[in-house]
Amino acid sequence: MDDKNNTILIIDDNEANIGVLINSLESQGFKAITARNGAMGIRRAKFSSPDLILMDIMMPGMDGFETCLSLKADDMTKEIPVIFMTALIDVKSKLRGFEVGGVDYITKPFEEAEVLVRVKTHLTIRRLQKQLETKNTRLQGNINHLESLTALGKSIGETRNITQMMDNAMNVTLSVFKCDRAWLLYPCDPDAPSWRVPIEITGPEYPGAKTLNVDIPMEPSVSELMRDSLSANGPIPFGHEYEHKMPPTVVKQFSVQSQICMAIYPKMGKPWIFGIHQCSYNRFWTGNELDLFRDFGHHIGDSLGVFISMNELQKAKDEADSANRAKSTFLANMSHELRTPLNAILGFSRIMTRNLAHDQEQQENLAVISRNGEHLLTLIDQTLDLAKIEAGRITLNESSFDLHNMLFELENMFRVQTDNKDLQLVFNYSEDVPRCICTDEVRLRQVLINLLNNALKFTKTGGVTVRVGAEDTEDERSAICKLKFEIEDTGPGIAYKDMNNLFEAFVQTEIGRQAHGGTGLGLPISKKFVQLMGGDITAKSEFGFGTTFMFEIQANVVESNTTATLSTSRRAAALEFGQPRYRILIADDKPDNRKVLVSILSSFDFAIKEAGNGQEAFEIWQKWKPHLIWMDIRMPGTNGYDAVKIIRNEESKMIDKKPGIRDTAIIAVSASGYEEERTSAISAGCDGFLRKPFREADVFEMMSRHAEVRFVYEDKRSTKSTNRQDPLTSEALAILSDDIIAQFQRAVSIADFSMSMRLTEQIRLENEALADALKALVKNFRFSTLQELFGKGE
Repeated sequence: MDDKNNTILIIDDNEANIGVLINSLESQGFKAITARNGAMGIRRAKFSSPDLILMDIMMPGMDGFETCLSLKADDMTKEIPVIFMTALIDVKSKLRGFEVGGVDYITKPFEEAEVLVRVKTHLTIRRLQKQLETKNTRLQGNINHLESLTALGKSIGETRNITQMMDNAMNVTLSVFKCDRAWLLYPCDPDAPSWRVPIEITGPEYPGAKTLNVDIPMEPSVSELMRDSLSANGPIPFGHEYEHKMPPTVVKQFSVQSQICMAIYPKMGKPWIFGIHQCSYNRFWTGNELDLFRDFGHHIGDSLGVFISMNELQKAKDEADSANRAKSTFLANMSHELRTPLNAILGFSRIMTRNLAHDQEQQENLAVISRNGEHLLTLIDQTLDLAKIEAGRITLNESSFDLHNMLFELENMFRVQTDNKDLQLVFNYSEDVPRCICTDEVRLRQVLINLLNNALKFTKTGGVTVRVGAEDTEDERSAICKLKFEIEDTGPGIAYKDMNNLFEAFVQTEIGRQAHGGTGLGLPISKKFVQLMGGDITAKSEFGFGTTFMFEIQANVVESNTTATLSTSRRAAALEFGQPRYRILIADDKPDNRKVLVSILSSFDFAIKEAGNGQEAFEIWQKWKPHLIWMDIRMPGTNGYDAVKIIRNEESKMIDKKPGIRDTAIIAVSASGYEEERTSAISAGCDGFLRKPFREADVFEMMSRHAEVRFVYEDKRSTKSTNRQDPLTSEALAILSDDIIAQFQRAVSIADFSMSMRLTEQIRLENEALADALKALVKNFRFSTLQELFGKGE
């Protein structure tokens, strides 16, 4: 937009100066008006509303400073920018000009080019300010409009019956429009003999109709109001300023000065009338208010239609759905409340396990705590999975992984159970089973674990066989294959009467009830997971002779080099040299959970601070500017989401901020089992998401990925960085007794996890470094490496 044609007011008692300025300004298309002293300048400014003022400082009567102070004190002129013209060059005079409200100054004798540049610059600034103010006003209006509609929608959404819905809607209407009365009238039928007011909400000083849900005889003025409402396409304002005047009877009876009303049309029945009254004064309704009232009317009309169209069966269904949602919410909340202390229990048990000062009995006790904690976590997750399924909130999280490696790990995992029960465990998979696939690894693993657990729980003799096969889809160009799994056991089988209910939640077979174990959730959850992966699950059984579960899924075949790197659960030993001293903020309302992270990170040279809520986290961020924040999502007061949004908003305001660059990495921490929390956290501005209970490896991986912290790890790669000797040498193994070596050979040959862990503790008495290295291999199920190692040691 061109700044020409703007009006410039020149206040100067020197006629020569005025003449020069007028010629210069008008040559550039500006309109110039003049005043010879301060008082006249003030009057001209009020009358002409100039876009800019050029003002001399030294004038008879009111000087320029006094004149500027008067202009800035008046609402009509305070926004007009003032440029002082002065022969004074001392700094004190210049500062005085800025103190009284001037935006710039020009030193006399002035150059024409300088005057024009400064005038254009400040006109441009003023124009941009006005544009910004206009946009902000519009934006704020839109925000208020949306917030009001959101408040209305929320109040209606919280209701279960039409009376409560109308009551909530009218309360919100009364609050948003700041009126004296809000009401609904029914039916809107000018020819009907009567009408009624189903709901009316008023301010405490204004009486209502006192005729709620009572038939009222139709009067001519009410009939006319109905006809006007039906014929209008939207709200009708009533009052002295409008075409439609308030009916005298309404003014007399209810002291109404102004009104808006409109017909609303539910899906069933006759139209209604929605209206508001202003009784305290004669109100002029703005265009924004009429638009918002229209949207309120449509929303209320739609909501009335929903409630009116309900029959008793629909109401019963809604109540059942509401109870189901409440149960899901309860389970989700309980999951959160249980996972939160579990984070502290499992976190500290893992930290204490690393403490070599504990004797073997203490280590075994800690292992019991960890195992039972992990088992409890599994039960919590299983219960939450059911809640997700019932709420329709289960989704797939696909990734690439090594299927053969997964099957090998499962075989090693269950080998301990089968050996203890003297059962056979056989894994057979055909050559056409792809090594690397893309599907939901976690869900597939959980299905196989559920089925294997069931099979081993009930099988007393014989064994369990797992078969895996594959076949291509009909489309040869597709990379999708169909994987078929069978888990066959030689257990007692399932009675025919139980087969139909096998995949129903909370239903157990007769054999299951006799075993006094399980929740009855494993099979229905497995069925849903399999269906999500594009397949289905079935079972066949002969009572007394065993059971076979069969399922198939669809998966994408991927190249080996695209397979996601498997987690090695490595523990960071130190920071790489040459990094800054990272500032880490831990925000969590639970001190125990803060302490877990502090304990994990305290062995490194980090500067660590803690916050108990989102507001405290924001205040620390402002003063300290941490490199990384661990932000718990659920906190009292300002929660994690709000704190992240505030921080990101403040970052965006920084003058030297580059778009898309964040100074602080924020990782959300949550005990929620719902995947939507991850999406919400990332949308709020978080860089990563960590679910409680978490493992140390997850913490280190997150810090490396999002804060670029470089660790040295306790494995072979770390030994290269720290120049430490590899403890897994033939010389180190040579110190072991023949008996220990023989026991270790037997343990690793059958992938016996428990025995291998016990043996590493015995070795620790002779060589701690060797014990740590062997224990790391055992924990990561690297039994093939161990078999090769002890084979060489013979």
